[in-house]
Amino acid sequence: MDDKNNYLSSLDNNEENNSNNNNYNNNNNNNNNNEQQQQQQQQFYQQRRNSLTYIPNNIIENNINHHNHNNNNNNNINNDNSILYSNDNTTLTQREYADADYPSEDEQEDEEEIDGTISKEVEETITLIGKGTNVIIDKGNNESLILNVNEDILATTTTTTTTKIEHRHQKPQGMCYDGRRNYILMVDALVALLFAPIVYSTYYIPNTTFSPFKDNGNGASGVSTGVGSGVDSPNEEMNEFWKYWYYNIAWSKYVLWMICIICGFAYVSMITEKRSVPFHCRYKRHRDFFQLLFVGTIWFAIGGPSRALFGKNDIIIGLDDHITQNTTHGYSAEESFFYNYFGFFIPFLLGLHFTYLDRNLFLRSAGDKFGTPSLWRTFKPLEIIVLCPIILFILTMAAIHIYLIIQDKLWEYFAIAYGLFFFILIGVSLLIKSRYYLHIHHYFMFGCMIPLTGFQTILSLISLGAVSGIAVEGVSRWSMGFLWYRGERVL
Repeated sequence: MDDKNNYLSSLDNNEENNSNNNNYNNNNNNNNNNEQQQQQQQQFYQQRRNSLTYIPNNIIENNINHHNHNNNNNNNINNDNSILYSNDNTTLTQREYADADYPSEDEQEDEEEIDGTISKEVEETITLIGKGTNVIIDKGNNESLILNVNEDILATTTTTTTTKIEHRHQKPQGMCYDGRRNYILMVDALVALLFAPIVYSTYYIPNTTFSPFKDNGNGASGVSTGVGSGVDSPNEEMNEFWKYWYYNIAWSKYVLWMICIICGFAYVSMITEKRSVPFHCRYKRHRDFFQLLFVGTIWFAIGGPSRALFGKNDIIIGLDDHITQNTTHGYSAEESFFYNYFGFFIPFLLGLHFTYLDRNLFLRSAGDKFGTPSLWRTFKPLEIIVLCPIILFILTMAAIHIYLIIQDKLWEYFAIAYGLFFFILIGVSLLIKSRYYLHIHHYFMFGCMIPLTGFQTILSLISLGAVSGIAVEGVSRWSMGFLWYRGERVL
């Protein structure tokens, strides 16, 4: 009898334990389901608060580790929040985004897409309000039990989230296209008017002249250093070195050149890119601006701007048939202003607008491939057709200036300099091609053309203004980026 009673008692205890375990498991299922819904809701509201840019769910991978992995009968749990979700794996965020987070018609521009992976561990305490919520618990055998939860459910969970984010640098919402265009044109007109007196006044800045001939009172200002043949007239035979370096320190030209570089950088940063700091590049740093000042000085010293710009002390030797006859007095203030303003500054200002050609995705793709030799095999026929006239025009300008270099008997200097340049560029690229790929930015490409423009011709002056404006735009808009990048470049 005692054994029978003990057996019946053990059966009752087992049934009671099984009932408790079922209740515990059902409660855990309910808690886990509510936690998941609450997390999805929080994700939705967080996206709505942070930005109008929606990150699709197919690039977000969430790995949620719960303490209990009992997921049986989750579809049978019915509460007020379940209506927000559907079985087609489409969340509320996607449906609501079409209505609430619609794209603006205002002009916006993505500077660059940056892909990254962010791993983080977040410990969250989530309070689920469950008052008055009916919970359906499936007991099996087509039986169900409806419970009414009258108490708040407090759950604490630790969530590990690995998120792959496609991040875009977006500009603030601006005005419409017509308004933006009119604004740019108005600023261009103001800049052009402002620079007219600047170009004119720099003419009167005194220069430091080092020449191989003596000052014989004929009007040529300078300092005789005794270097060279020491002849008394600039029309006589001179040393080839001094024939190239007409004036070592032409301060009037240097000041005009550097003012254009500084103001051009600030123009692109504040007007084109809408940055709050005039001397910041896209990475919000000043380093690229100071690098540009240094490189601009090198460009001037090499002889492009110092030879092409017009000044009062210019002594034209070997170029007497280009614009004017040899003169020891150089050019007048009006003559220098005309050539420097309309021949150099206006093309320079136009070169700063190279940005708007880059807005065309087709031209951007073609230009990006052109600057990356590893992508040349991916050129499409239409891209080649568009690039061919541009390349032919650039080669024609280069050929004309090579002719001037030969005529001025300076081809040895340029041949040595550019030969060494291409030898280093190609040699380094071949040595490290297994780990790095070459990408020539447009600031570098056009900056390399500046030394070729060192002749006082209308064509040379216009070329100097255009290529230097494009080079300054490239540094200000993007940065003074490297030439070699680790990895393999793909489309």
